[in-house]
Amino acid sequence: MSVKTKNPKSDFKVNYTTNLDMFKLMENNRPVNQGRVKKIYQSMMDEGLLVVPILVNKKMEIIDGQHRYHASKLSGKGLYYLQVDNYGESEVIKTNTNSQSWSRKDYLEFYVSKGNRNYIKLKQFMEVYPHFSLSDCMFLLTNGTFTSTKKDHFNNGKYKISSYSKGLQWGEFITSLQKYFPEGFSRTVFVRSMISVLRKYENEFNTDEFIKKSEIVPHFFKICGNHSDYVRMIEDIYNFKRRNDKKIFIRV
Repeated sequence: MSVKTKNPKSDFKVNYTTNLDMFKLMENNRPVNQGRVKKIYQSMMDEGLLVVPILVNKKMEIIDGQHRYHASKLSGKGLYYLQVDNYGESEVIKTNTNSQSWSRKDYLEFYVSKGNRNYIKLKQFMEVYPHFSLSDCMFLLTNGTFTSTKKDHFNNGKYKISSYSKGLQWGEFITSLQKYFPEGFSRTVFVRSMISVLRKYENEFNTDEFIKKSEIVPHFFKICGNHSDYVRMIEDIYNFKRRNDKKIFIRV
């Protein structure tokens, strides 16, 4: 069975096959989500064969549709596929980006598999600090300079670590606050607020002194709703029983 669709450069043909062994998985494609495979499988069992074709290149490597492919293997049903020549890893990213099916973790794993050292170091950092989110780890390793406007840089493999050692130092300091602020030390708003203070007042803010003050006034820690309130909380803890001429007044 085939359906031809005219294209200015070539003819594309949608084919059908029950020989799923002819397809190959691309080594650097995103990890398979078994939960998603099961949902597609259940849909196939309830509603029948999927008519949306998977996309493959001339080597029969799956560019888009690996979850549909795995679901078809489970169901024992055939599969529609569209073969397009000259497609490779870059098209894997573009296709999944356009369909919004890749998460930030998928991009991380992809560039780790490609040997990108910045992404490898980021993944290692996440293993050291699993209590921080991926975006917070990215923020720590750029020492507070990563913003949401740089999301495309990350997706395109352009993420750069500023100072890994400083990220470790800051990550260790924030983690040490778990003892005094167990319910909030790893919350993104608090983490970002603390990083902004460390970045702007790096030469004035003594982390050892902050920890000592935290031991004295752990009741000062509280869940706040926004960045400004957390900054005020950090300021109050740091300035506790400090001489007026030694107090810091945080503006971030």
